[in-house]
Amino acid sequence: MSQNSSRETHSGLTRRIRQQSILSNDTATTRLAPNPFENIPIEIFNEIVTMVLQLEAQSSPLFISQVSRSWREVVHNNPSMWDSLVLTHRRPGAKAQFWMARTQGKLRVLTVRSAAATKARIEAWEPVLQQLHWESLQALRVQRWFVVDYLRRIGKVDALVSLQVLELDRTNSFSSFRSIQSSLDSSLRHLTILSQGPWLANTSIQARNLTTLSLNQVSVQAGHFYDLLLANPLLVHLSLDSVCYNGMPKNITMHHLKSLRLCNYAHVPVDGLKLPALEAFQAERFNVTMRENNFLARLASGYSGVLLTVLIFSSCHAYFNVQDVIPFLLSSPNLKNLEVTDTPSGGVTSLIEFLSAPYQPSIVQSDHASSFLVCPQLTYVNFSGCSGVQTGPIMRLVKSRLTVTDQHGNKFGWDGHSPAPQAEPILSVIIDFCPQIDPSWVSWLRYRVPRVSYILAGDN
Repeated sequence: MSQNSSRETHSGLTRRIRQQSILSNDTATTRLAPNPFENIPIEIFNEIVTMVLQLEAQSSPLFISQVSRSWREVVHNNPSMWDSLVLTHRRPGAKAQFWMARTQGKLRVLTVRSAAATKARIEAWEPVLQQLHWESLQALRVQRWFVVDYLRRIGKVDALVSLQVLELDRTNSFSSFRSIQSSLDSSLRHLTILSQGPWLANTSIQARNLTTLSLNQVSVQAGHFYDLLLANPLLVHLSLDSVCYNGMPKNITMHHLKSLRLCNYAHVPVDGLKLPALEAFQAERFNVTMRENNFLARLASGYSGVLLTVLIFSSCHAYFNVQDVIPFLLSSPNLKNLEVTDTPSGGVTSLIEFLSAPYQPSIVQSDHASSFLVCPQLTYVNFSGCSGVQTGPIMRLVKSRLTVTDQHGNKFGWDGHSPAPQAEPILSVIIDFCPQIDPSWVSWLRYRVPRVSYILAGDN
């Protein structure tokens, strides 16, 4: 071996030894690095983990217990972290058994997804749920599982005395639902019936303390629907999707209803329904018949627009008409969130122009009716999927609510000499999938609006 080769070999070995030494030191440093959670009292650690599990629907104590041995010991010895069981297609029988052992059968939430409701999988986890303390259950959400029949078989039909949240699908018939109503009457606060086909409620639903009611494809007689609303005066959120009923037999005022969502309607008879506390209204997939029936004007006559802060129109292809929406906006001075999405109508651009220019009211009582910006509290707008939305109107909307300050601290409008607008600046603009938006001006928007979302069809 030559002298040069020997030197190269020696140099290479030295370099490897030095790298290995550095790696070893880094590893030792990493091992000696203190774990910030090691010194946290167990009670506080439990609170942190419990909060994560409540806020993150996909989180599981199983994942958290795999971080370290100390974490696993704490999590496994705290039954309250295992009080929510979600059964899916992944080994539902073994998972149910594991959860029962950890909680001694005291669950707070039980969710059965449709993937867990095949015959073979049900046979694996149904016997395990006999260990469940149904009297302690607070939330029950089931899909494609005959839960009422199961409760009847194990003698627990009247056991749901603590249940506050109930979500059922069409698998459980209305007659079977009525068999558990007596135990639910005092505790139930949130009722959701999600059906994939007509679910006939031929008699009234007995519930008296609801704050949230969601019905999907339920056919109910007007009198029974009226009785349901009348029996729940504290109702706060109401969602109706393809619910069939033929009008309100009498006037009724929902003093506490703050949120109303209506979906898939050609005609919704709202005459007689008064909503003085309405804060959020959402309309989805409305038919042109709704416009012919002057739906928005009839709805506006039954609520106080002063409280409305959220207005949403989604997929209203045949319904959206700016002339119907403008009176709604004029009576909603505190509106903060306006969304018109997936609605390919030229009326959307007209609506944006209306919000960008000062409105001049008609002179009725005064000869000096001053102009003003409509919805001065508006800060969030979403026009995603609206093919008629153009760059110019969006820019004018943003400019109309911008305030500039000169070197002396004086405030003016966008042009630098007009009076400062009596309105809040736009803080969020969402214009995803709007093909007529000029990409070269998006940077202008992002410089002046804190949050701008612009996604082209080919970007997703």
